[in-house]
Amino acid sequence: MKQIIIIIFICTIAFGALGCAKAEEPVEIMEGPQVAGIIQDVSEDGLSVLVDSKTDMVSGLIWMKTDAQTVFDDGVSRTFMIGNNSAFIVTGGIMESYPMQAYADVVVKNDPEE
Repeated sequence: MKQIIIIIFICTIAFGALGCAKAEEPVEIMEGPQVAGIIQDVSEDGLSVLVDSKTDMVSGLIWMKTDAQTVFDDGVSRTFMIGNNSAFIVTGGIMESYPMQAYADVVVKNDPEE
């Protein structure tokens, strides 16, 4: 019985020490827009857009939602239209539903496609 308690105690200490180890590589923060592409659809209220993103971080369809806290860079239109070339900075999480969903912190581009 004593041996079992000693083994459990040693395992607990070993797992605790491994769990407290630091990560070897720091998390990389991506600069620039995480979502960029052509707007495929616009919600009725004009606050959400479906973007076909082509970035390394987000590739595919994603609903980008804007609200009163969303910042629009200088000169960027606040009116979204299907076919516009758009780019967004997202600092919060991206919901991995289909299509993906995220809140835009900053709109850096919203121009008619050239």
